[in-house]
Amino acid sequence: MFTYSVCTFSHFIGLNEKNVLLNGVRAMTGLNEKNVLLNGVRAMIGLNEKNVLLNGVRAIIGLNEKNVLLNGVRAMIGLNEKNVLLNGVRAMIGLNEKNVLLNDVRAMIGLNEKNVLLNGVRAMIGLIEKNVLLNGVRAMIDLNEKNVLLNGVRAMIGLNEKNVLPNGVRAMIGLNENNVLLNGVRAMIGLIEKNVLPNGVRAMIGLIEKNVLLNGVRAMIGLNEKNVLPNGVRAMIGLNKNNVLLNGVRAMITQRKQQYYAYKSLNVNLADLLGFRFNERCGNNDICNNL
Repeated sequence: MFTYSVCTFSHFIGLNEKNVLLNGVRAMTGLNEKNVLLNGVRAMIGLNEKNVLLNGVRAIIGLNEKNVLLNGVRAMIGLNEKNVLLNGVRAMIGLNEKNVLLNDVRAMIGLNEKNVLLNGVRAMIGLIEKNVLLNGVRAMIDLNEKNVLLNGVRAMIGLNEKNVLPNGVRAMIGLNENNVLLNGVRAMIGLIEKNVLPNGVRAMIGLIEKNVLLNGVRAMIGLNEKNVLPNGVRAMIGLNKNNVLLNGVRAMITQRKQQYYAYKSLNVNLADLLGFRFNERCGNNDICNNL
């Protein structure tokens, strides 16, 4: 029985008893019996019999016969023959000939010649010269000089000095000292001690013991035993067997859209659309009196 199971699994993943790919699987993946790509597959992906890119494919992606970028392609992406950025391209992105940021560019983003933040920039974002937060900035975000949360802030969010939830806070949210849900809380939300749904709760929400939908529940929501929509349900909501909208349903939707946009473009009220108007008091209007 064990050997049979292994063989069946091997066939399932496309292997024979010697763990060699089955011919059918090879054919689907474009391999011959020697696991070499078939010529047809090579042609589709632009390779010759030696698995080298065909010249036509190289031309499309901008390579010459040595797989080197063509000069025209280099020019389009701003490279010279040595694949180095052209000076014009460097200038556009703010680099000098050594690919170092120009002083003007550094000044715009707040850096000095050593690419260090200028004092003015640091001050604006609340840093001192060593890139440490200023005391005023720390106070605004409730940190002390060691960047630790102030006790007052901890108290507001229910933490002690070790940033651990106090027992009182745990009790309010239904946790014991190990941060595990208390039995009373579990009972309220329908869980047993292992956080598993009891059978009674499963039954109420339409599940069996393996958390699978009951047949009665499936029937109510229009599913068969394989959780697939039956044909009758599909027909009621306008779907064919492939769950694609039927042509008749599409036509109705299109017609409704056209009617809506036609009425909207007229910009008239219903009375005008029917060919008569009412005054505010109706008076002796026959249509109004008949209504």
